[in-house]
Amino acid sequence: MEELILSAQNGNEEAFTKLILSINDDLYKIVKTRISNEDDIADAVQETMIETYKSIKKLNSPNKFKKWVITILINKCNRIYRRKYKNDVSIDEYNLDYIKTNNIIDIENDLNFFDIIKNLNYNERIIIVLY
Repeated sequence: MEELILSAQNGNEEAFTKLILSINDDLYKIVKTRISNEDDIADAVQETMIETYKSIKKLNSPNKFKKWVITILINKCNRIYRRKYKNDVSIDEYNLDYIKTNNIIDIENDLNFFDIIKNLNYNERIIIVLY
């Protein structure tokens, strides 16, 4: 992956495409936890890809590529959320399946997870969900 990142930083569009495709599903799942509208989800992912493409040369540590892209993505989600979803989002609108990846949390074993976090405010829920 590091070779692809270095190649993308040197302007190789094919390498950049491979990088984005390798994390695209993760990006989608993360956005899905923040935004429920499919069009807005697609916008957030697309805007993230565009900004990543424009800024990839600024990435100093290739081993932090995914974290860097996710940070960009979360910032895009926050902008969309503030613009369109000023009211708090119900926890029922969250799709937390992505959490099973990367061994973050296994929802199936946390039977009361939704009951616990539904009483938290939006920002607190996002911290818990993303952790």
